[in-house]
Amino acid sequence: MAIVIRVLSKELVDDIALSPPPPHRHPFQEVVLLTAGGGTHQIDGDRVTVAAPVAVLIAKGKQHVFMPLPDARGWIINFDEDRLPPYENWIFSQFFATVHVSLGSGSECSAVLKMATLMHEIQSASPACVEPVLTHLLLAMLALLQAEMRSLVLAETSAGQTDFDTFVEFLTVLDRQYAFWRGMVTGLLAGGTYVLPVPGNHEVQVPTAGPDGRTIKLAVETHEGAWRRNMGDLILNTALWKRLTGSEATAWRVENRPLTGSDGISTNQEQLSYSFDVGPIHLAVINTDPVGRDGSVPLAWLQADLAAAKVRGCRRFFVFGHKMPFTYVPQGKKVPKEGGLEGRRDERDAFWDLVEAYSATYFCGHQHVYHASQPRLAEGGKAWQVIVGSGGSPFGFKPGQTGSPLDRMYAWASVSVREDGGVSVQVLGFDERLGPTRILESFEIPK
Repeated sequence: MAIVIRVLSKELVDDIALSPPPPHRHPFQEVVLLTAGGGTHQIDGDRVTVAAPVAVLIAKGKQHVFMPLPDARGWIINFDEDRLPPYENWIFSQFFATVHVSLGSGSECSAVLKMATLMHEIQSASPACVEPVLTHLLLAMLALLQAEMRSLVLAETSAGQTDFDTFVEFLTVLDRQYAFWRGMVTGLLAGGTYVLPVPGNHEVQVPTAGPDGRTIKLAVETHEGAWRRNMGDLILNTALWKRLTGSEATAWRVENRPLTGSDGISTNQEQLSYSFDVGPIHLAVINTDPVGRDGSVPLAWLQADLAAAKVRGCRRFFVFGHKMPFTYVPQGKKVPKEGGLEGRRDERDAFWDLVEAYSATYFCGHQHVYHASQPRLAEGGKAWQVIVGSGGSPFGFKPGQTGSPLDRMYAWASVSVREDGGVSVQVLGFDERLGPTRILESFEIPK
């Protein structure tokens, strides 16, 4: 969508009062600038009273409803995040149910309101050719709001507000982890490659004391939320996908996810497990470490999802998850400490039955190694498990622990799907001395 600026006028306020909207979600970011009056804002069940001058920041995908008071006046600005540098706008991280930035009466408040006024005037005068100018002004306005938000964080933290203490800790995590990752992949996005995130155990799990006193890794809801809040703009930006790939992403619905109460799910799995189509190809991403079900797959959801995709005409299926159903063990070696889905063997086997039934290919990581196999080849199975976990992490095997040189190569897979449905997989990589990139392995997956 284009950047859209609307006036929160008396007429619009009256219309809202006559026909109050129900709680709803937007597929875009929204900023409500109140210059006069006030209102109530309900988001994810929490109700907050706001008064001008204030900026109300509503992140994409959050369920909310804003009810202005009769004297409320201001601006409503909607925009797609693909028009902006995705790693800059941490104020839309969704850590809070909402973010309200008090603008006070100083120069920053005046500048923000002047920018909104100017954006509306420019849009009204020449709506067809001013997107670059609007984007520039929007970036400048968000930079001012970010500065105000940082001041608010620091002030509230010094006052002992525990929510803000936690927020600052999360900002540190973002600076050192998510922001670092986003910075690394920005070149891919800028160069025309869409980056589709798949959640892993390091994103959702934390070390926890087990019943026997030993430390175990368990998924926690706050970390699931951190993933969604900071990766959600990529899951899924259909406009950016089309712009970068030239293909339409269809059958995408953020609501299509494993539901609480099914598959042992106890928390919101939105944007952790998801799917969409690209022509006759179906892509499904699964969270293999949901809260309370670490090392599992959302089997019922995936079964229904693949069945629906087949009805839509999809002929080739790819599933992406973090943990591997079948841990790679070099011949004559012990099973690695970091196992995959074997802890729930019956569920693992049912999952692979489903993969085989759809002739799907499963890409995963977790093990810091590259290894491709057909786990049930001896029984007539054809489905492939492709572990590509050595993209940059320390190798899973030390020198001398394995006889295969591929086990200590930084690797990635290039997958081509032909019009006839056949698939070519070419694995490329380089050694630990950072030597030249070369083809490590190639194989075909027939239609």
